[in-house]
Amino acid sequence: AAEAANRVLLAIEQSRDAMERAEAGDRSPDKMAALRQELDSRFIQAAELGANGNGLIGEVAEVDEELNTVLQAVERQRHKANRERASASSERSEAARDPDGGSASQRRSTERQPTERQDAAAHREIGDSTRGDPIKQHVPRLEELQREADEQRAHDRDDRGER
Repeated sequence: AAEAANRVLLAIEQSRDAMERAEAGDRSPDKMAALRQELDSRFIQAAELGANGNGLIGEVAEVDEELNTVLQAVERQRHKANRERASASSERSEAARDPDGGSASQRRSTERQPTERQDAAAHREIGDSTRGDPIKQHVPRLEELQREADEQRAHDRDDRGER
């Protein structure tokens, strides 16, 4: 576990160094975007390790704001997915216990099925890092995590009355 954490943390630092060198050399926007995409995929790898309980990643995230933001977003997404799974499971068990063919819970379940299928398809599309782990799967997910983190920061600022 520590070895995996060390590898991904080293990759993050190497990506950051490459971005700094590219910025100093005024590289093309395409090159910078590719470097940012690589760094983002490294953050997702690290955040997945941290969300799986890797203590070293957790410790580093305490001092690395960018890693901490991605880690928190991954954890929030996992909690949300777990709640949705638990809700779906309880609805299935409720439907199995209900002898009436047309109960309200079944109607609610039927109304939700298209949305649940879309959610499941979207979840597969953004990728589960344990399957295959291609970088292209991580980019949309990271962008979503970044948006969530930005929205949370803006909401926190609004709550404090800052601008």
